[in-house]
Amino acid sequence: MDTTVRTWRDAALRQMAAECYLDGIDFQNETQIAIRLQAGNNDIRNSNIAALDPNNLPGKTRFTDEQIKYFNETWQIVDHRPDLDDRFATRGIGNGTGFSATLFVSRTGEYT
Repeated sequence: MDTTVRTWRDAALRQMAAECYLDGIDFQNETQIAIRLQAGNNDIRNSNIAALDPNNLPGKTRFTDEQIKYFNETWQIVDHRPDLDDRFATRGIGNGTGFSATLFVSRTGEYT
């Protein structure tokens, strides 16, 4: 695969992952990560969302099994801070602003 295409694909997958509800999971546990990536931007911690047919979730930004495999082979999630995170409030950012942050590291050691 062309390096430019790979760079754009990786950026898109990291963005999709950052939009997932990653808080509260073990970033060393690929099964927990896979469940959240499959759900994408659907908060499956919400019982109403979790009860829906997985093929008919309202949020359409979700990973395929192949994308999850590639993501887990290529990237590791270092930390994720959701929008409603008390750690932001201590920095003067405030909760509920819509800001969240996810830090990734490639399996070769590059942080992004």
